[in-house]
Amino acid sequence: MKTNENAHDGKADKPELSHRLRLEERAYYLWLEQGCPHGDRVRHWLQAESELTATPKDEGERRSDVREGK
Repeated sequence: MKTNENAHDGKADKPELSHRLRLEERAYYLWLEQGCPHGDRVRHWLQAESELTATPKDEGERRSDVREGK
């Protein structure tokens, strides 16, 4: 029987939960970086999702767009 203390042990091993935890953490840090604005949680979540699912090719294109001012 699991107790409250160890009820969450091993859950981060599941890929979908691990991905969600990374999304939550990234969205939180985006929120902090942008001054903790209210009402932007969906935008932060979608940005985090976009960043975490970007392929290396996508990331390279995004960096070149930033350098070129697009």
